[in-house]
Amino acid sequence: MMQKYLLSFVLAGNPNTVWPDDKLYWPQYNDPSLGTQIVINETFSVDEYALANAKSVHWNKALWY
Repeated sequence: MMQKYLLSFVLAGNPNTVWPDDKLYWPQYNDPSLGTQIVINETFSVDEYALANAKSVHWNKALWY
């Protein structure tokens, strides 16, 4: 869903222009009306040691010099 907002913004300069009936209205930043909170995902987490595992050691080597 977030991809449609971003793609619409890239194509038209407004996240609400392309596919307007397919997603929620994204309010303008300085809109004087009451605030709206858009919660995309509250369960996102990143493993603290994700880049230190054995599988990624090979890809972290500086092979370009």
